[in-house]
Amino acid sequence: MAALIKISGAIFCVVLLFSSINSKPLTKKEREEIGNQCVKETGVDRAIIANVVKTQQTVDNEQYLDYLVCSYKLQGFLDKNGPVILHDNIVTFLSDFYTMDELTFVMKECKEVKNTDVRQLVGNTLECLLRKLKEVDVMRTTAKNQGKD
Repeated sequence: MAALIKISGAIFCVVLLFSSINSKPLTKKEREEIGNQCVKETGVDRAIIANVVKTQQTVDNEQYLDYLVCSYKLQGFLDKNGPVILHDNIVTFLSDFYTMDELTFVMKECKEVKNTDVRQLVGNTLECLLRKLKEVDVMRTTAKNQGKD
């Protein structure tokens, strides 16, 4: 399950998933183009992105936060007209990896993340999602281990 969280975090961080226009998974080529576009637009150091993916810890770096804003918009997780997270699109993507009960648990807190600064909104949302998905992973592991006894 830790791998699922790592995959989910990587997806959020590296733009691997979703198109708001047609709501279907992006191809590998489209994902690469979006990632490259956001790196080019923001000037973020790819090492920062790689470190976030590796550690599952967000960073308070303006270029990285700009990168997140770009990727969230292109993935359909952020309203293109303002600082509003499109939680239903995040849930739709994550439903391939988590149950609706687990996602309800995750989103209960993460839907409460608010900020008028779009960078902080996206950064804080990612931080919340990663934290809550880790909690789900722990719950799954605990339930699995209890079933073995």
